[in-house]
Amino acid sequence: MKKVAIHTLGCKVNRFESEALVQAFQEQGWAPVSFQEAADLYIVNTCAVTAEAQRQSAQAVRSILRRSPKALIAAAGCAAQLFPDYFSQISGLDYLFGTGNKSEIPLSEDFSQKPGSPQIRIQRLSPASPLSLECPQPSLRTRALFRIQDGCDAQCSYCIVPQARGPSRSLPPDRVKEGLFRLGAAGIQEIILTGIHLGHYGRDLQPPWSLTELLVEVLKAPGRPFLRLSSLEMHELTPGLVSLFKKEPRLCPHLHIPLQSGDDPILKRMNRPYSTAEYAALLHRLHSELPDAALGADVIVGFPGEDESAFQRTHDFIAHLPLAYLHVFPYSSRPGTPAALFSGQVSAGEKKERARRLRALDQEKRSDYYQRCAGREFSALVLRSTGPDGWCEGLTVNYLPIRFQGLFQKNTRLRVRIIGRDGKGILAEPGDERI
Repeated sequence: MKKVAIHTLGCKVNRFESEALVQAFQEQGWAPVSFQEAADLYIVNTCAVTAEAQRQSAQAVRSILRRSPKALIAAAGCAAQLFPDYFSQISGLDYLFGTGNKSEIPLSEDFSQKPGSPQIRIQRLSPASPLSLECPQPSLRTRALFRIQDGCDAQCSYCIVPQARGPSRSLPPDRVKEGLFRLGAAGIQEIILTGIHLGHYGRDLQPPWSLTELLVEVLKAPGRPFLRLSSLEMHELTPGLVSLFKKEPRLCPHLHIPLQSGDDPILKRMNRPYSTAEYAALLHRLHSELPDAALGADVIVGFPGEDESAFQRTHDFIAHLPLAYLHVFPYSSRPGTPAALFSGQVSAGEKKERARRLRALDQEKRSDYYQRCAGREFSALVLRSTGPDGWCEGLTVNYLPIRFQGLFQKNTRLRVRIIGRDGKGILAEPGDERI
C-alpha cells in the first residue's frame, strides 16, 4: 500500500482541504502517514497570506527533498497558485497544484515515478469554478471543519487571497445539509463552518441565500451537532444573525470580527469598509446582547503609513473594547497588492515591537475575559479524556480551553463551572448534567 503524507500551512480552509485530501487518497487505496514518516508521496498544502508563510511553505518542500530525495513531492494551494515560478525553481519538486486543482490530486497522476521536471497543474479561477473537495468523513474526532464557502470579492489593499482563491463561491444549501448530516452521523459533536469570506455565503447562488438563512434552515433539524462560525466581517453581523445567537443554544457564542486597525486613516488605506466608531458600536452592542460571547479580532501592525501615533490610537482603541482575545499580525508586503507600493513602509524592527505591545494587550484581554467567566456555568465538550493524572481537557461553547478532573469519555458534552486558573490553564468543575 502506497503512503501519502500531507503538511498544512495557513488557514482553517487549508486544514479542511487537507483532511478531505486524506480521505480521497484513502478511497484510492493509499495509507495516510505523518509528515515525519517515510512516504511515497509528500504534499505541502501551501499558504501565501504573508511572505513568511510562503517561505515556510518552500522550506517544508526543501526539508523533504533533503530527507527523502527519492520520494515524490508536490506543492499545492495558494502559494503554488500564485507563484509557480518560485516553486518550480526548487530542484527536485515534482508537482504543482493550484487551489482549484486540489481535488484532482488523488486522481490526476499515477505517482509511480518521478516525472523529471515539475508538472504544473494550475487553472484560472472564475465564478463558475466548483469548490474543490467535499466534506470529509473524519474518524475519532470531536470537532470538524466544514468549508461551505471559498474565494473573496473584497479588495483590501494588503491582501493577496482573492488572487489565490478566486471569486466568492458557495456550497448549495442541500449539500451543506447533507454534509452536516454525514458529520453528525459520524459522531462529530461540534462543526466549525468556515470559508475564505464566510459572511458572503450564498450571494452567488441562484436564488441567493444568506448565512443567516442557511443557519435557520440547518438548525431546524433536532439533535444536530453544535455549530461554531469562523471569521465574520462586522457588517455581516446583522440583527437577524445576532437574534439567532441569542435564541439557539447550539450556535456557539464565539464571534471573530476582524478589525485590522484602530486608526481611521489607516483603515481607509487598507480599503476596509467601516470606521472605528462603527466597529466600536457593534462590539458594545454585541457585548450587551450576548454578554457571555467570546469576541475576538484580527489586527495588523506596521501597515504602510502607520506612525507611532496611529499605532497608539489602535492600542488605546482596542484597550477600551470588550474583546476576549486578539490575533496580531505584522504587516507583510505581498507582490501585486496596492499596499506593496504605498509610501511610509514600516521597518521590520518597529513592526516586531508593535506586535509585542499588542500581544501583551491580548494577554490582558484574555485574563479579563477569564475573570469575567469565573463562577459561571457553560456547556463544554471533552476533547481529551481522563489521563493518568485524572485530568480531562475540554472547550466551552464560548471558546475557553479548560481542564477538569473526572472520569469522562472523549466526545462527551457536559455542563461545567469555571472555578479559576493555575499554571497550566483554566480550571473548571464538571456538573452532573450531560448535554
